[in-house]
Amino acid sequence: MPMGEFWVNSPTHDKPNDMLDAISGAHIYGKNIVGAEAFTILRSNWGEHPGSLKAIGDRALPQA
Repeated sequence: MPMGEFWVNSPTHDKPNDMLDAISGAHIYGKNIVGAEAFTILRSNWGEHPGSLKAIGDRALPQA
């Protein structure tokens, strides 16, 4: 299964095209499912909530 990842507020780990690469690979090989390690965070202050994470998810998981 093609897989990608995206991080929350981590300039050293964030790879903006990682999910796009996984989606592209899935398309090339005819796979319908792409796995994701999502919303990973390094040093959390536990101040995040779904509303504050939506923009990051929208950027990382484009509509097909």
